[in-house]
Amino acid sequence: MSVNKVTFTAVLWLLAFTVAAGDKIYRWVDDRGVTHFSHVKPTDSNITNVEELVLHNSNSYKPAKTIVKPQSPSTEFDKVAKRNCAIAQKNLKILSAFKNITQQDENGEVTKLSASDRQEQLTLASKQIELFCKEPVN
Repeated sequence: MSVNKVTFTAVLWLLAFTVAAGDKIYRWVDDRGVTHFSHVKPTDSNITNVEELVLHNSNSYKPAKTIVKPQSPSTEFDKVAKRNCAIAQKNLKILSAFKNITQQDENGEVTKLSASDRQEQLTLASKQIELFCKEPVN
């Protein structure tokens, strides 16, 4: 480690431990590329890019008055799953209770479900219940 890095690190630690909470530290780079730190803002007119750093310690920390628990993504998933579960259970109940079922398509046309279509819909409703319902329905 070079002498400049050791000096830089020592100065930085010294500044960190001697500055009170909320005090300002100024950092700038001179025309030779040397980074400077000081608790006094430089007055040289050639220095244009001065960064102001505000230091804080644990005494300046104020905890939030209320803690807001973020809503878990699983909560939204649970709502959707519950709704889909109810729909699937209703479909299974209707498909199991009736043999002659009619269905209306997006054009408003009413068609009767064939026996194979009804069986396919029963299988689909059962799979949806497995997927969306936490407790399977008998």
